[in-house]
Amino acid sequence: MFSQRAQIITAGLFLLAILYVPHSIAAPDAIRESWGTSRIHGKVDNIRYDFRVISVPFTELPNERKSQKSWKGVDSHRSPEFAIITITFKISDTLIKFPLSAFRDLGEPGGPYGMSVESHGKQILLNLKGGDGGGSYTAIFIIENSKLIERSIKEFTSDGDYKITETIKL
Repeated sequence: MFSQRAQIITAGLFLLAILYVPHSIAAPDAIRESWGTSRIHGKVDNIRYDFRVISVPFTELPNERKSQKSWKGVDSHRSPEFAIITITFKISDTLIKFPLSAFRDLGEPGGPYGMSVESHGKQILLNLKGGDGGGSYTAIFIIENSKLIERSIKEFTSDGDYKITETIKL
């Protein structure tokens, strides 16, 4: 049998071997491609859907996006740490890509736990939560006849209410 000291040294070397991972194993591009993707999928009214939101660090945004004056998801007039670069929604076999105007100012997306899909008659509502505290928001996207028609933002107002403060037709 091994002595207690030999067992401790063996366990230490084993842990060191597990914890030591050279940087060359994962290519940075592969990490970026899967990093920042939030996805939920399931059925709404017995029809399959797939809702995806992809975000990147603010520093990786194109320069024209970095000049955005006001961002949802942050307090005051600072830039977010993360910003959305793509939103897609697939219902049945129809893919709906969102235009930049639908998410241009959305920062700090909340991940899959902040995403939901609801059916209201002919409309499908996609909810996307982001930010936290005073900078938190819920973006509500309305889809009708397989087309994105509207985006509303629900956020805290100066009087402390959490309500819709902005709506854009798309």
